[in-house]
Amino acid sequence: MAKRNPELIQAIAKRIAERRIELKLTQESAADLVGLSRPFYACIERGEKGVGSDSLLKICKAFEISADYLLTGAMQPEERQYINKMMAQLNEEQRKFALAIIENLLLACGYELPKK
Repeated sequence: MAKRNPELIQAIAKRIAERRIELKLTQESAADLVGLSRPFYACIERGEKGVGSDSLLKICKAFEISADYLLTGAMQPEERQYINKMMAQLNEEQRKFALAIIENLLLACGYELPKK
């Protein structure tokens, strides 16, 4: 039997709850939309129960969100498109400043900068 990963379960639960709130849904309406029982859905959001592949797929379809995002927190394609649209409005010098701001934010948060 596979080992439970409490940190991963909590991270997934948090992303599911955040998306539900973005969609302005109650837990009850989200459970109905997803097709899960209300108590089970609430346990998922609280991180008390892990999400099986069937339930994960139901949540992804109902919430219009990728499994990659729920599992890893990876940036969604819509986020990338939005960032690209914002950056496209800037001239070359402004883009360099924006890049420097992002690099400094990453460093301040303790991340290493990716290779160029």
